[in-house]
Amino acid sequence: MKKIICLLIAIGIGTYALSYVKSTPKKGRVTYIYTTTFKGIPMPREAVLTFDQDESLFVHSQGKAPKIFDRSGNEVSYETMTTTNVANKGVMFGLYFQDPIGNVYYKNSETQEMIFREIVINKPFLVKEPKWIEFDWKLGTERKQIGNFSCLSATTYFRGRTYKAWYTPEIPLSLGPWKFHGLPGLILEVEDDKQEVSFKAQTVEIPTDQIGGITPPEKGEKVSLESFMEADYRILSEMQKAEQAMREGKGGNFTYSKDEIVKVEMKLD
Repeated sequence: MKKIICLLIAIGIGTYALSYVKSTPKKGRVTYIYTTTFKGIPMPREAVLTFDQDESLFVHSQGKAPKIFDRSGNEVSYETMTTTNVANKGVMFGLYFQDPIGNVYYKNSETQEMIFREIVINKPFLVKEPKWIEFDWKLGTERKQIGNFSCLSATTYFRGRTYKAWYTPEIPLSLGPWKFHGLPGLILEVEDDKQEVSFKAQTVEIPTDQIGGITPPEKGEKVSLESFMEADYRILSEMQKAEQAMREGKGGNFTYSKDEIVKVEMKLD
């Protein structure tokens, strides 16, 4: 509870932080709640964006063990999941995997490099985006207040999903959570139109002395983007087949098309 209170206070003093932005927007730290909602199960996690003048790092899913959630989005223990008769009671659980490094997304706007590390069923992959991602943002006229910041809307389509973002021109930094960037202001919120993926800022600290060196992730199996997407689909397909077999009490002779596998990046554009 103490931590939550501190987060609320931090975003509440956004106008104080803003007084530094116009003169020295070189180092900052933004915390977000990143939520994926698949099959009706919301799975929230804390994520942190740190940045300096040219580089940024977005990190989530740091921990020692998988996080497990019930249908209401409440975190439950492994013991609770294993002692629940999933097949007979029809109880579903969601989970995401963690390790001490986490899922890491590195961007360098000067060299136009983007390298990310993602954990897929306890196996980390290292992927370099083949080219700098240029989001085709459509700027809107809607306004929204987030904390002390006045925000404007923008929409874009990216790898199978349509997203709506809220950015604040009061912080003139072309940065955002995950792979997002390219708007005339810091992105504080993003959500897809299916309400399955969302990022919501909790704190904004500009400037900050709470960051060290920003470097690309290094630990994981190096693969191409195409190979990573294929591995992700294959592993998620096996998980969904096992889940359905458990729920229906069958042997697991199920097949899925790629359009049926629910993931954040649905396809390559």
